[in-house]
Amino acid sequence: MEIRMKILIADDDLNSLELINSALMHQGCTVFTATNGDDALRLAQTELPDLVVSETLLPSLDGYDLCRRFKSDGALSHIPFVFFSSASATPDDDFFASALGVVKFIAKTSSNERNIELMRKLIDEVRDERWQLREASGLYSPVVDAAQAKALANKLQSRVDELERERREFAINERSLRRINRMFQMLFESERVLTRSQHESELLSGICQLLVDVADYRLAWVGIASSDPDKSIEPIVSVGFEPGYLESIKLSWGDNEFGYGPSGMAIRTGQPFIVRDIQSDDRYRPWREEAEKRGYASSIAIPFNLDFAVAVLSIYSNEVDAFDETEVDLLKKLG
Repeated sequence: MEIRMKILIADDDLNSLELINSALMHQGCTVFTATNGDDALRLAQTELPDLVVSETLLPSLDGYDLCRRFKSDGALSHIPFVFFSSASATPDDDFFASALGVVKFIAKTSSNERNIELMRKLIDEVRDERWQLREASGLYSPVVDAAQAKALANKLQSRVDELERERREFAINERSLRRINRMFQMLFESERVLTRSQHESELLSGICQLLVDVADYRLAWVGIASSDPDKSIEPIVSVGFEPGYLESIKLSWGDNEFGYGPSGMAIRTGQPFIVRDIQSDDRYRPWREEAEKRGYASSIAIPFNLDFAVAVLSIYSNEVDAFDETEVDLLKKLG
């Protein structure tokens, strides 16, 4: 009867812990888990595992000090110790791990499948006895102490950077979700406006009002394509923060200097047109100064047909890149 390998896993990431636990159990191993260094040490002293796999950053007792305790304990010093870390190994990590007697430093990846594959390969190596157990050459030397401090600082900075990226992604997703919820509310309200409006002008004014009041855009206006020599765009309805903006600029749907903004391009191509960053997009140069005075950061124009003319709905946001794919699809329903 084959003896089941006993493995101790120390990791404060519950998702990672569950993933490794499942993978090793499918390999026929008996697995013990701990979410901090102190619990891992107590489990090791009780269960005497055949292998320890530890994260480097752990609560109460970090992975480096946990390894030191193992190598200083006669009953545990023979147990192979592996780092399976969320941060990639640096030369300092390799030096420090080698000095502590760590047999392997494995960097986690963003792929669960790849991490499982790394664990399976690790178990195969242990079973095949491919490792030569490293002696701890400098458990408490000043050089190793300095290496530990540097390695921990690097790991902590990496974790801080990771958390900051997650915070930014969460903030972006939360902001996008709020915008989409407002858009759905605006579309719901627009049905009421549609049924209550007696005239086309009343409908257009009501839609622009919803875009500002409910969807929280800074400005919404509707213009029509004129047939004059300049192919100008004539605003007929506007709602929002617009202290003289439309009167101060020239708009065209022709192939000229003033025809390459969102409104002109939307009319000319028959497709929605977006300027994601008014400050940096050269196509917005003729209107940039006046737009920035009023806090417009991005804009979208959506073409549609009225009974008497080709028209365009222009919407402005005070946020850069405010119009994602989902939001554009919802706005197109207004056309």
